[in-house]
Amino acid sequence: MGGLGGVLPDIDLPVGLLWYWWRERRIEIRHHQWPTHTPLFHLAWLVLGYTWATLRRNRALQERILVLGGAACLHIVQDVVGTGDGVQLFYPLSRRHLGVGLFNCHGRDWLRGYVRSAFFWCELVFGLLGLIVWRWPQKYDKERVLFGDGEGFSYHTGASPKM
Repeated sequence: MGGLGGVLPDIDLPVGLLWYWWRERRIEIRHHQWPTHTPLFHLAWLVLGYTWATLRRNRALQERILVLGGAACLHIVQDVVGTGDGVQLFYPLSRRHLGVGLFNCHGRDWLRGYVRSAFFWCELVFGLLGLIVWRWPQKYDKERVLFGDGEGFSYHTGASPKM
């Protein structure tokens, strides 16, 4: 769910690519100018979705919406750092793009600069650490995985699993 939420702000890419190719016969788009790359857009659907799930008293839906919305908001935060032009943090009050370590270029030029930057290497290291932490319980904690009680995982000290 978090992975889906993380790519949700980039849902405009396929639509934008088709639109610009059809209209202007070019592929490069600047999708950080679109409302899907603004914090307000994702906070709005997060609040509305969570409110709707709360009114329905659906705890599982609340949790899913929080994960999707949280991951989408983290994507926006990540796009503030080391991208071509940043994001419109205060949209609709301001259309000014803000960010840290912006490259002010796009496409291949941005990619060449980004893979040589400290931002890329930090992102890579944290991504690998996240993968290790995610895989650790599944790979090395067999008892926890095998004898989970359905309410989350619990450790059992006895010889037999809890029934």
